[in-house]
Amino acid sequence: MPPNLPPQKRLPNSLLVESTDEKIGDREKQGLQNERFTVTKRNQENSPLLGLPPELRNMVYKYVLGGNTYLVGLDGSFPAKFELALLVVCRQITAEAHLLPYAYNTFSFIDRLPYLDSYEFPYQRTTAQKLAITSIGFRTKILCTKRITGICQIDTRAQSNILYIFPNISRIYVRIEVHNYRKERNATAVKTLVESVRTIYKRLEEKAEITNCQSIAVNYQIMNNDRMIAKSSATTRQRKYTHMKKEPVVTRESGSDTNTNPTNPLLLRLPAELRNEIYAYALGGNTWSINIDSAKPRADNTTPHALALLRVNRQIHAEAQLLPYLYNTFESRYNGPLRIWAQTLSHTQRRSITSVKHYQQSYIIGSTRGLDVSPIFWMNTPNLREWNLEGLKRIEIEVVLHKWGWDSDEEKTKNARVRALNKLRVLVERDHPGVEVKIVSKCDR
Repeated sequence: MPPNLPPQKRLPNSLLVESTDEKIGDREKQGLQNERFTVTKRNQENSPLLGLPPELRNMVYKYVLGGNTYLVGLDGSFPAKFELALLVVCRQITAEAHLLPYAYNTFSFIDRLPYLDSYEFPYQRTTAQKLAITSIGFRTKILCTKRITGICQIDTRAQSNILYIFPNISRIYVRIEVHNYRKERNATAVKTLVESVRTIYKRLEEKAEITNCQSIAVNYQIMNNDRMIAKSSATTRQRKYTHMKKEPVVTRESGSDTNTNPTNPLLLRLPAELRNEIYAYALGGNTWSINIDSAKPRADNTTPHALALLRVNRQIHAEAQLLPYLYNTFESRYNGPLRIWAQTLSHTQRRSITSVKHYQQSYIIGSTRGLDVSPIFWMNTPNLREWNLEGLKRIEIEVVLHKWGWDSDEEKTKNARVRALNKLRVLVERDHPGVEVKIVSKCDR
C-alpha cells in the first residue's frame, strides 16, 4: 500500500459492528437457528461464492474488502461507502469476513501524531478487531516559521502506547503537510522535523521488543503544496525471541528447504482443496494387483511411475501418503495374498482403503436338488470386515462359474447361475452393511 493516502469516502460504522440477536425465548431461538441453518445450507449449494474453497473465498474477501485507507475522526467514525457492502449480504459471509476489513486496510488518524488516547476509535472496537489491525497512518499539518511550531509537541507525543492498543501492528504511515515552506528559511527546521519523525520510529523499535510484533515498517512523507520535501522507509529490528518462529522443513537427503523447493513451487502454493484434487488425479484411479513374491506380498501396477509424486519432497509425501490407498482399487486372484498384504499395513493405511476387488470361481454341478454351485464357492467368500478394513466403501466381485459336463439343460444352468449370484450379493451385503457391492459375472464361457 503506498504511503500517500488516497481520497476518502464515508459510511456509518454499523457494518463493522457485530450483530446480536434480540432476547427471545428458547423455543423461538431454536426455530430461528433451524431457519438460519436452512438458509446457510441453501446458500452453500446455490451461491457461486460460498461454493468456492475457503482459501479462494478469503482471496475474494481480501480483494473486495481490503486495499483502502480510512480517515478516522475523533468520534471513532471513519469513511467508507460501498466497500463494505459485501458484509451485509448474508450471515455466513459476515461470520467469515467481519474481521478482514481491519486486517487488510489502513486506518489513518488526523492531527494527533501519534497520540491515540483522544480518539474514540480504539475504545469502540472489540479486542478481536484491535488484534486484527495491522496498518495505521498519521496525518498532521504544520505552519512553517523559522522554528516550525509544534516540533517538540510531536516528539513528546511519540511516546504514545501504539503497540499496546494495536499489538499486531506491522506498518505505520506518517504524512506531515508543511505550509508556507521556504527552503532558505526552513531547511534546517525541516531537518529537525525529520529527526522528530525518526524518533517515533526509534521509540516504536524499543517497544517492539516487549510485544508480539515481529517487525514494524515506518514510512513517512513531508509534503509542501503536494511536493515531497523528505521521505523515508525503515523497519524495526527483529524480536529477540525468535525461537517461536516456525522453521521450514529440511530434507535429510539434500538439506533443501521444502518451502522454496524449485521442483514444483506452483503446486505447493495452491489451496489445499485444489492440491488434493491434483493428488487424487495423479495418485488414484488405478488397480493394484496383490501377489506373493518370496513369501512377501507386494502390490503391482502396470502404470509407470504411479507413485513418483510422493518422492518429490517431504511436504507432498506428508500431505498425500494415504491417498493411494484412498483412491485406488486393490485386487487379488486369491484371498490369501490380499489378506496377508493387508496385515502388513499400518492401522491408518488399512483404514484408508476404500475399494477392493475379489475373484471367485467354481462349477455348476448336479445334486439331488437339481443344478447348483459347488459348496467350495461359498467357502471362498471372504468377510473383509475381519481384515480391519474400516473405511471400506466398495466391493467388486468377479464371478466365473463353469458348467460341469455338457449334457445339462442350458435354461436350468442359467437359472442356477442367477440364483448363485443373487445369494452371493445378499451374503456380502449382510456381512458388509453400508458398503456398495458390485457383482460382475463372467459365466458365459
